[in-house]
Amino acid sequence: IGLTLASVKDFSEFFFDPCPRKWKKRSGDSTERKKLVDILEWDHNSEQDSANIDLANVNASLMHKPLFLVTLELTPTSGTTSGSVSSVTPAKGSTINFDVSLEGLKAKLSQFYEMILNSFQSFPRIETKIYPYLGERAANRTLAVSVSSPEGRTGYRHADTLVWDIHAEMMNRFDRSCDQMVSILELYDEYKFLVDEESFLVQRLATEPSLEECEKFILKYRRVCRELEEEALGSITCGMIRLECRNVNRQLGDLARALSNLVMEQIAKRARQAHVAICDSAKAWTQRLMKPLRPTDPNREKTLVDQYAALTDFETDEYKKMKARYQTAIEQLSFLLTHSYSGRGARPDRKEYHKHCDQGSGIVRIEGLAGGPLEAIPVKMPKRSDRRLRDFMVNDDTGFSDARKGFWEIEQMKKVIDKSRAMLSEERCVLETAIEARSDVVRARMEELAKSVLDVKDYSEYQISAKYVKNIEQFKLDLDTMEAEISDLNERESLLGLQQSEFEQLQESRDVLAPFNELWTMVKQFQSNIRHWMLDPVFFLDADEVNEQVDSSYQKSNRLVQEFADDSKAASMVAAEVKRKLSDFRVHTPLITVLCNKGMRERHWEKVSSIVKGEVRPDNFTPLKRMIDRGFGDFISQLSEVSEAALQEYAIENQLNLMREQWKTKSFKVRSQKELEAEAQAPPIAATNGPSLSGTIGGPASDISFANSTVLGLRSNNKANEKVVITDYDDGAYILDSEPVEEVQTLIDDQIVKVQTMKSSPFVVPFEDDINKLQKWLIEAQETVEAWMRVQTGWLYLGPVFGAGDILKQMPKEGKIFGLVDTAWRALMTNVKEDPLVTETMKMSHLKKNLLEALERIETIKKSLTGYLNAKRLFFPRFFLLSDSELLEILSQAKDPKRIQGFLPKIFEGISRLEFSENMDISHVVSKEGETIPMARAVNPNDCKSAVEQWMKQLEFATSESVKEQLWLSLRDRRRSQGREHWIPRWPGQVVCVVGQILWAQAIETSMSEETPNALALVRAKCQAQLLETVKLLKGKCSPSIRKTLGTLIVQGLHRSGVTDKMITEGTDSWKFNWQCQMRYYWENGKVIVRVLSNVTEYQFEYLGPPDRLVVTPLTERCYHTLMAALNLGLGGAPVGPAGSGKTETVKDLAKAVGVRCVVFNCSDGLNHKAMGRLFKGLSAGGLWACLDDINRITLPVLSVVAQQVQTVLAAKRQRSSAFAFDDVPKLPLRQSCAFFITMNPESDRYGGRNPLPYNLLAQFRTLAMMKPDKQLIAEVMLHSYGFQQASLLAKKVVTSFRLFSELLSDQVHYNQGMRSVISVLRVAGHLKKKREDAKEGDLVLRALREMNIPKLLPKDIEIFYGIMRDVFPHLAAAPAPERHKWLKHALLSVCNKKALNPEPLFLTKVIQLYETLAHRKGAIVLGKSMTGKTTMIHTLRDALTALVKKHKGTPIHINRVNPKAMTSSRLFGNYVNHTREWRDGVLPSIFRSSKFKAAEDKNWLVLDGPVDTGWAEGLNTALDDNRQLCLASGEVIQLQNHICIIFESQSIYHASPATISRCGVVHIPDGGLIPLKSQFIAWTKTLPSMFERQHIARLLLLYDRFFLTCVEGSEKLPRYTQTSAIILLKAFIRFYRALTGQMRKEKNVVQGPGKVMSITDGFFIFSLVWAVGGTLTKESRVLFDHFLRKKVFEAKQSQLHSGSGKRTTGSRILRVRLPKKGSLFDYSYNFRSQSWMSWKERVPVGNEVKIPRKSRVSSVIIPTPTLTCAVYLLDMYRKANISSLVVG
Repeated sequence: IGLTLASVKDFSEFFFDPCPRKWKKRSGDSTERKKLVDILEWDHNSEQDSANIDLANVNASLMHKPLFLVTLELTPTSGTTSGSVSSVTPAKGSTINFDVSLEGLKAKLSQFYEMILNSFQSFPRIETKIYPYLGERAANRTLAVSVSSPEGRTGYRHADTLVWDIHAEMMNRFDRSCDQMVSILELYDEYKFLVDEESFLVQRLATEPSLEECEKFILKYRRVCRELEEEALGSITCGMIRLECRNVNRQLGDLARALSNLVMEQIAKRARQAHVAICDSAKAWTQRLMKPLRPTDPNREKTLVDQYAALTDFETDEYKKMKARYQTAIEQLSFLLTHSYSGRGARPDRKEYHKHCDQGSGIVRIEGLAGGPLEAIPVKMPKRSDRRLRDFMVNDDTGFSDARKGFWEIEQMKKVIDKSRAMLSEERCVLETAIEARSDVVRARMEELAKSVLDVKDYSEYQISAKYVKNIEQFKLDLDTMEAEISDLNERESLLGLQQSEFEQLQESRDVLAPFNELWTMVKQFQSNIRHWMLDPVFFLDADEVNEQVDSSYQKSNRLVQEFADDSKAASMVAAEVKRKLSDFRVHTPLITVLCNKGMRERHWEKVSSIVKGEVRPDNFTPLKRMIDRGFGDFISQLSEVSEAALQEYAIENQLNLMREQWKTKSFKVRSQKELEAEAQAPPIAATNGPSLSGTIGGPASDISFANSTVLGLRSNNKANEKVVITDYDDGAYILDSEPVEEVQTLIDDQIVKVQTMKSSPFVVPFEDDINKLQKWLIEAQETVEAWMRVQTGWLYLGPVFGAGDILKQMPKEGKIFGLVDTAWRALMTNVKEDPLVTETMKMSHLKKNLLEALERIETIKKSLTGYLNAKRLFFPRFFLLSDSELLEILSQAKDPKRIQGFLPKIFEGISRLEFSENMDISHVVSKEGETIPMARAVNPNDCKSAVEQWMKQLEFATSESVKEQLWLSLRDRRRSQGREHWIPRWPGQVVCVVGQILWAQAIETSMSEETPNALALVRAKCQAQLLETVKLLKGKCSPSIRKTLGTLIVQGLHRSGVTDKMITEGTDSWKFNWQCQMRYYWENGKVIVRVLSNVTEYQFEYLGPPDRLVVTPLTERCYHTLMAALNLGLGGAPVGPAGSGKTETVKDLAKAVGVRCVVFNCSDGLNHKAMGRLFKGLSAGGLWACLDDINRITLPVLSVVAQQVQTVLAAKRQRSSAFAFDDVPKLPLRQSCAFFITMNPESDRYGGRNPLPYNLLAQFRTLAMMKPDKQLIAEVMLHSYGFQQASLLAKKVVTSFRLFSELLSDQVHYNQGMRSVISVLRVAGHLKKKREDAKEGDLVLRALREMNIPKLLPKDIEIFYGIMRDVFPHLAAAPAPERHKWLKHALLSVCNKKALNPEPLFLTKVIQLYETLAHRKGAIVLGKSMTGKTTMIHTLRDALTALVKKHKGTPIHINRVNPKAMTSSRLFGNYVNHTREWRDGVLPSIFRSSKFKAAEDKNWLVLDGPVDTGWAEGLNTALDDNRQLCLASGEVIQLQNHICIIFESQSIYHASPATISRCGVVHIPDGGLIPLKSQFIAWTKTLPSMFERQHIARLLLLYDRFFLTCVEGSEKLPRYTQTSAIILLKAFIRFYRALTGQMRKEKNVVQGPGKVMSITDGFFIFSLVWAVGGTLTKESRVLFDHFLRKKVFEAKQSQLHSGSGKRTTGSRILRVRLPKKGSLFDYSYNFRSQSWMSWKERVPVGNEVKIPRKSRVSSVIIPTPTLTCAVYLLDMYRKANISSLVVG
């Protein structure tokens, strides 16, 4: 009972550091550890308890004896499996814990205590035995005490309380012992990783980590072993418990040791595998290199070349790899030796080594070299300097005793190489001798065959032509056989690098044989044909085929007569005989044409019978000869007229029948409402090739009609996305599908034109009635379909409108009218669904009349609807800023206020969404940054009974009241609080900035009123302290809204400090004026008053979201003064200046300063006075500001009306009127806070399309010139706002850099060194600062300068740029730029591999530059010449980012490609339909509207492909800057989503204005393209047909190196019809060659044999080179180019002949085709069949071959010429290859 417990003092001081907890070995460790053990086993004699228990008689030795023994051990958890590292490895998932439960131990101790007390309950008290009289008086004669302690101890004996106190103290000390044990257990936390380390280690070792990483593992495990064996505690006494730790120390140590051995075994395994690989490789290569050539091998030459190639590959590649593997194995063995590897673990598989090693001799033997065993190559072990490694490998205990037999001395392989080379040289000599002998034999045979061929010149017997043809065919077969043998011989010579034998007689024999073959084949064919034409039934002949064969044969005979005139008189006479007979027969061909005319009907045969005065009808037996004998030829002129008339009538008849047949299958297609709703709910899949021109829900009718039409310039292959998608209010209706209707309309228009053409024909009389009926039906169908589509458009437009209960209740009359239309529509569509054929539908009674009546009713409803919408707008003027379709959509969803939140950003600038309570009260408004403001008073949309305009108006005023309330509460809170760190996050950013301005103004004026000279200095000190505090907050973690607010506070704080410093510096004389020039804020009578000079304006409390204010510069202040003075005079402001001077941004910033919304509108020439009038109505009645950008782009007639409109509004404002008459509104509300501002660029050539403003318009505005902003001040303040400490120095460097850029870089249109470029660099620097707080600030600014400037630089300017950077940043620019976006580069390489693109470094660099540009800019310009890879670059980046979606690094990209130059501006942006005056969206608005259906994380790229023109590019200015708005001519503003990027892909931006260029980042593509020409050419050769083998491709590459680039460079200065570049010429060459190979591929049998293909390769190359490079040259330039090419070929031949080698190499002949000697190369075409050049003159039809139609006019006759024949040949060749053509002349 008297036991005491030990206590531990400062336990952690000896075992672990505070963070992280880790065992620590101190100096004098043994002394400290002994002291620790003494403390743990020390008793409590010096620390008596508070009860002062007298333990003097208790045996003190008991206090040193622990009662319990507890062991630490590894205990498995449920469901674990045993490990596999070693036998000592515990189960996976085991934990380190005590072997007994401490709670159970505590319960046992308490139980023992109670047992002790119970055991002497009946013992008599000792004093009762000594003093019996006491026992009689004592109340308690025994030692009985109360075992359990009650809650209250009052009235109990001292003995009881003593027992209870002892029990409590014992339990307390036991608990302290347990705490000490738990503390010791926590020391083992750092070793818990060992339990589950095996699985991780096995996975990591499977990847074969480096030796350095393995060494880290081994050292870590060995350190753990050492700590557990040497430093860990063994047996520790913790009070009454002794804790045994030796067992767990042993288990953990064994586990760490096993893991270390596992790493060593893995390295040993890799070393053994390296040994096996070396042996296998050496054996395989030796057998391969020493393999003899078989004498019976038919391809010994090719085998010899392959052997040489293998030898070269081994020397240059595999030999180095073997050395590397050898070195790696040695390093691994050295590593094992260094770390004392014993090899007693898993033994190696010796069988694997015995397969490669000779056990007894210590050498490696390899069989099979040179047909027999090669002498054994002794293995040399490492040098003597590494004797320990030798001993390690020899020692059997390590398991590497066999390795000494396997590691080759790599230099010994040189012997194998030398022997292989000698063997191959000997074999080569044998083969060369055999080839020379074979060449002589072939030459003799060729000479004999050539002599036999000459016999054909003596053929003259006309009647035995069949025999002659057979002989000639045999000669051809013999020549083909000889050619195959020669080709085989040449190929073998080529393989051995010998000069190829030339057999000119082969081609000469072919040239001799070709015309005779043509002659006698023609004779044979003519003999057969003449019998068929004259004796077979004439009515079965094909007149066109007969005429074609006769003309072709006559042309050939005429040509052959001329060819044989000098060479063979006999053949010439035969050809003349054929020509004569053909001439005789050609007289009868018109008669065949008449008799075989398919258009002849009974009426025509009657005319023929009357002409010939005899019955003539088609039959099955009458031959032509009989007709001739009857004298039909005498009436040929009259018969031809009948035949021509029959032919024309037949054409008309066929056309009519075809038109009728087309309508038999043409039908409409109806679509159900449920199908449309499903498509409308799913976002359109944006095709990468084109947008989805889908109408929106409740969209205007014109939108739908435009979506139905095909838009020029829009590349779209996804037809599904071009369909109309409109959601109606009912599921039971159908509509016509747009695609079949388009087909019907197109067919009607086409047939109407055809009918009109047929009616003008003189042969129409037999069909006149049928044509008139068809024409009437077509016109009726055309009018019906047009009315039908207009009714459908109106029905779709009005359906959702009247589907909303609110509109239907307020327009009951119109609702009834629409009900009639709806009923008729449903009935009509039901009928069409049942029978959709067009012909059947048009038979419906009164169809056209009913549709026109429905259309008239729809127009009436639309007029009433317009008045209804105007009433809504007048009640809530901000609805004027929305289009009709948007307003209708809002009104149709009035019952659910949550569904119209998507329109809030267009109505309120700062509100993105609303938060509703359970009873639908609007509790908070939320900005797009996530900032929330509680509502000062409740606004419940349900109280307004679905009247959207009412609760919207209440929301407007309630929001202003809430901002005002927040401002007052924040002002009061700021005056009470001391620091900013708690005040700023509690209040909205807009409120915080205004309160700061109020307090600053109050502090300044208070200090100015005091006479203390240091009063302003105190204010300045306070401002600086607040600024430092704000910067400190900015460095911490904060939300986007808070970060934006802090940045604005820093900008304002720097301005305040600057103003205060200026006032202190200039003294008291200028205090008042300097202070009056500032924008001062005062809280007066519950309002915020803003004063500037003498101008006073009331703050409007419009919620604008977290503020983003401009840097206040002297130019900004001057603009503020002018604009505020204009407002007080009742005028507008007109800042004028170049692009990037801050005109619009200053106006917007001033609006933020006075708390009012500013609507920025980009004016265009398509605006009319009605759209401007609607805009002015919304601004005047809503009290808003407007900044009309580029107002001078509006046409002068509209400007004159705008001037009158502005004058009316400003006049009413100056009169302080509450309402005024404006346009068609007699009483338009007017709020005095409205204001108008205009901005203009100067009139110059760079700013096209500007008009001078009328004087009456200029008189309403005060003008202000804004030229050069203070770049350095702006840069310094912005850098401060991003948290830069060295902002002043870095700002100076940035501005200096841009000044040097403008001075030293070349003058380019796309270089912009203005304010927008500076701002973009600063923003990138701020973005980098936010991501990398610890980086050097100079590095961040330098990187920003690189990222935003290098992409747009020309190659010649990049070095200048780096030189400037080295001068401005001397200590930073010298270091190379770090590699960025490695993850993107890997994705790009993968995409290039899939698309067969060459991943050239320049290409990858430009793609990454485009990615960086799009990350920081709203728009980008990809600038480069045609065919330089712009489109490929964009699509590659798209594919890479989309592929990275699965890795959560990329973003799905959808590309919409548009060619703006292919359409008018109205089609691009939209226009009003003339006959309906309704707005119709253009291509761009349709794309932007459809983008809202995309997923939020998807990005949409709008690629504008083509030249950038000021006319349409200026309309995108506000979409490219921070406004992100597309302003339409209808007055509507489309807010662009953040995921939309606009990319201009253009060759030139010369006509783009600086305003457009400065808003975009530019990525310039060098003129040479992103991929070298040679790489493109090599990539193309891989796509050639299979007949082009490796040697042919090598031949092409050789010709490319010799001639292509030389000819391109030589023709650069020659005059051309069109501009070209080297890339374009290469593409032209590839297309031409592809077209030629396409012809050859169809006749594979003609080009069999490698020799033929080799010759054709050369011929096609020269033919393609001439027309690809010289095709666009002028006539005079072609002569020069012909001389140039011939000269280069001659020089190449001379260079080869005088090279000094004496022998030619493979493919040595410069050209395998001889260039034509006469004329120019442009006068010939290459005939691959005969492998010779053929002049265009030979292809020209001559004489009677030219067919001139009867009764044709002279102007319509085309006479064939060589030039025309050439053009037709080339165009037809391109057509067959599906290649587009451009003919210039």
